Amino acid sequence: MSILKDYAPHVGPSYTPLAPGQAASTQLITAGNQVTALTATQIKALSVTPIAVTPVPGAGKAVVIDSIIVELVLTSTVFANGGVLQFQYHGQTTEVMSAQIAAASVNATAGTYIFALEPAETAGGSVVTSAVAVEITNETAPFITGTGTAKIFCRYRIITL
Repeated sequence: MSILKDYAPHVGPSYTPLAPGQAASTQLITAGNQVTALTATQIKALSVTPIAVTPVPGAGKAVVIDSIIVELVLTSTVFANGGVLQFQYHGQTTEVMSAQIAAASVNATAGTYIFALEPAETAGGSVVTSAVAVEITNETAPFITGTGTAKIFCRYRIITL
């Protein structure tokens, strides 16, 4: 007696798969990953020039962050001054992650430091702003004198509103 195994997925009649070559923009949710490299010059200027860590989703869409990993590679020429690093929607001031990276961490001695950040969760829900990217910035003064670099690994979803 032979046993036949059915490996085909069973889905309901309302399921519409994304066909090869079909534009993802036709879907309600699109997942993505973006790696953003920061030079020492960019890190020093974050208080006046935030850097986007996600794409701009376009009108009628919003970016929702799943996680952010920051790899900070510091050299013997340490950063000084500066303020906490935070992630926020362009033009907004509300932190979208559950934690910030302290200025003292950026001002640390030479070495590689990795920070794993999760989205902020509050009783009232998370803040989401449509049609803009999520950026890294710092709240107060610029960093000075440092020569380190950073990489930001951002996992996100773009939702159609």
